Order: sequence, then structure tokens, then C-alpha cells
Amino acid sequence: MSRDLAHELWADRDSVLAAVRYEASCLRYASNELRADREVVMAAVKKGGHALEYASAELRADAYVVLAAMQMNEPVWWYQYRGMDRQRGPLQACS
Repeated sequence: MSRDLAHELWADRDSVLAAVRYEASCLRYASNELRADREVVMAAVKKGGHALEYASAELRADAYVVLAAMQMNEPVWWYQYRGMDRQRGPLQACS
């Protein structure tokens, strides 16, 4: 597969949605735009909370995205902490 074709695939929203619904960690290959797409990231973290690591900083700090990842019973705080408002702390940020 050529690099251009691979780049196009990982920038295609429908392809990435299908990929992350199959395997959450595929989010790591998505374009930066799709890593910032709430629906794509939510699909990934609902499949596997560890995918939060590959989301944009803005979505790693989004309480709803973090809570969806936490429902997978995975240790997501490490990935989420990079985007967390450190003044408020993890529990207050989710309220």
C-alpha cells in the first residue's frame, strides 16, 4: 500500500470509525483532525478506554470522553492527565 493511500485512509472519517469500532488502538493512526473528532474518539474509547491516549488534548480533558473511557474499567487517568486542568484535579474536572 502506498504511503499516500494509507494517509488518505487514516484521514477518511468513515474508514477510521470502522477501524476504531473494531480495534480501539487504531485511533493512533488517525489524522490529527479525526483524533479531535468527538464521535470518532467516543467510538474508540467505548471499545477500549486506552484509546484515550491517542485523542487530542482537548478531548482528553473532556469529562464525558474520560467517563466513557473509565466505563471500560481501564486506567485512563495517565492518558487523560496530560489534558487535565491540574488546578481542579481529576475528580472535580468530571463534575
